[in-house]
Amino acid sequence: MHTLPRTDNLEFGAFKTLKLKDSEYLFFGGTAYLSLQNHSDFLQHFQEGLRLFGLNNGTSRTNNVQLGLYKEAETQLANHFGFEDSILLSSGYLAAQLAIRKLSANYTVLYSPGAHPALWLEESSTLPKMNFQDWVDETVKFINESEEQNFLIVSNTVDNVLPEFYNFSEFSKVSDDKNLHFLLDDSHGIGVLVYNQIASLENLPKRQNFEYTLVASLAKGMGIDAGIILGSFENLENLRKSGFYVGASPSSPAFIYTLQKAGAIYKQQQELLQKNIEYFSQNLNGDWQFVDKFPVFVYKNQPIYNDLVERGIIISSFAYPNPNDPPLDRIVISAHHNQKDLDTLIKALKEIKAL
Repeated sequence: MHTLPRTDNLEFGAFKTLKLKDSEYLFFGGTAYLSLQNHSDFLQHFQEGLRLFGLNNGTSRTNNVQLGLYKEAETQLANHFGFEDSILLSSGYLAAQLAIRKLSANYTVLYSPGAHPALWLEESSTLPKMNFQDWVDETVKFINESEEQNFLIVSNTVDNVLPEFYNFSEFSKVSDDKNLHFLLDDSHGIGVLVYNQIASLENLPKRQNFEYTLVASLAKGMGIDAGIILGSFENLENLRKSGFYVGASPSSPAFIYTLQKAGAIYKQQQELLQKNIEYFSQNLNGDWQFVDKFPVFVYKNQPIYNDLVERGIIISSFAYPNPNDPPLDRIVISAHHNQKDLDTLIKALKEIKAL
């Protein structure tokens, strides 16, 4: 039982603090890893975008009158992350649904454990109940023994809750006569792990019979209410023929303008985040679960939420993986935290003997 109401009863302060009545708490939760919500220069770009383009652009991307900044931003992002092409949509959910519904028509679909609901073809989907590496091994065996030739591998790139980076390298054992298309959700990695790469794709085998399409919400690390699809010219041109693309209004042009202009800010904030991760993680022991460069830290022993609340700190805590399971306590570091904040957290963890 938590000693504080959930955050719908709390007032957000400077986004690293929460206020409840007369009490203020340091906040180590959420998904705004780069802390852009109240970054003054980032907001200035957004305000410039509002003055230039207004609040929204309520028309289809196939309308005969277009704002050129959408295509400009798509080219810029494709080049930045090392893909041939990209598509911007109003949300990560829409990006994922466009990709899965269009691509699934040509492949046998294979879901990984924990694949995000945005990638599901049905409202409820039965996912494999095993760890990721066991699933990879079984899937490679299944593909090689199957009479089918074409497979769509649908997965997240990272488990942001536990956390864990997913390793796809074992797919190199798939037979040359099988065609694999990987549809991967990198919402929690894009712009966070590495400034100008999709770091989660480094272990993907590079083979002529493999294709890759990546989807992501930009509302996490990159602070933009939009979704993106990254892939080849051919595959993305096919996706643009979908009704999901033709019939949907795009994200606010002010957001897209900000996305174009904020390159230096993204780089600066990503570097600050990585320094904070390094500083905090070097204080941890074997009782913690975390992965290199990712800002989520899970304590594997007793619950620590209430003990930290008593010391003026609120972390992320919710039932996982099922609604009736005990709460999973997670610390999330952001670029907005400074060394004093981290030292306060470290001191509190030492007091409760979690360090």
